[in-house]
Amino acid sequence: MADVKWIKIDVNIFDNRKIKRLRRIDPGGRYIVVWFYLLTLAGKCNEGGKISIAEDFPYSASDIADDLRIDGNTVEDALEEMEKLEMIYFDDGFIYVSDWENHQSTTELDRYREQARERQRRHRAKLQQAVGDVCVYCGEHADTKDHVIPLSNGGADDLDNLVPSCLACNMEKTNDTLENFLNRRLVMDEYVDIKGIEENEKLNRYVTFDRDKKLFVTRDTSRQSVTSHGTDKIREDKKEIREEKNTDKAPAKPAPVRHRFGKYENVLLSDEELEKVKTEFPNDWQDRIEKLSEYMASNGKSYKNYLATIRNWKRMEDERGYSGKSAAGNQGKTGTDEGRVFGILI
Repeated sequence: MADVKWIKIDVNIFDNRKIKRLRRIDPGGRYIVVWFYLLTLAGKCNEGGKISIAEDFPYSASDIADDLRIDGNTVEDALEEMEKLEMIYFDDGFIYVSDWENHQSTTELDRYREQARERQRRHRAKLQQAVGDVCVYCGEHADTKDHVIPLSNGGADDLDNLVPSCLACNMEKTNDTLENFLNRRLVMDEYVDIKGIEENEKLNRYVTFDRDKKLFVTRDTSRQSVTSHGTDKIREDKKEIREEKNTDKAPAKPAPVRHRFGKYENVLLSDEELEKVKTEFPNDWQDRIEKLSEYMASNGKSYKNYLATIRNWKRMEDERGYSGKSAAGNQGKTGTDEGRVFGILI
């Protein structure tokens, strides 16, 4: 069948929440370029959203990177983010544009539209049946699937590497290692289903819980390509939070008055803590507070120690190799949840 010579673009496309998300993650616009390129490829293939070089030859991330002259890792991250947003999906190694009928309306493609809808329905049903519907990380209802080893870190897009995850955990983990993600949740006093993780065959092959250290440790570091944040530093942050909670073991003294900061007045800092933030982050301390405020307001989270949270995110920035502006200018290959707020690859 002849290729489609045009695709539909809504004039309000940049008001679309998914497009806004891609732009926040990658202010440089590379994710958006990849998205429009996928639409044009799907139009040329004219197979209900399927993208292929030939009938049995799928288009790969490296092919797209070569065509657009964009770094391969950026393309892989863009595809992973689009899959999470259900803009695309993978089936038998091929990339499909979801809801392809929304992007073209040629009457000759009615049959392909129906085929695409049915294929996507079968794909989702197959994943749901094989993977489950309870988040393996926190025990809440799972409305997404997470790659244990992220695609950008060499993980496979198959059932052996997929686990059920709620959207919040999925976006918080992004392309971080399993060990780092779980330990970060422990440090921040966020719930982790330790027993469930230990009993999950897919997760247990990568991490085990050390009850002496009260941290997860990687069974085989060669199986995860992202460098560990370092358990020593994690323990230091955890100790700082724990010491603040164990005030009953120290002589009684008045708790410092904590003031509300940020647009949503939900970041609590004492005068001493605020001065530390200003001293440690002289160029962007206000941005860091505002981003933390927006993040918590968007998902209802709160923290025991907001200064420790800001420090922890900055530490992860440094270990990921980000420099310069922390909040507004460092969102290259990132998401919008926790670490993504500050441009951290997590």
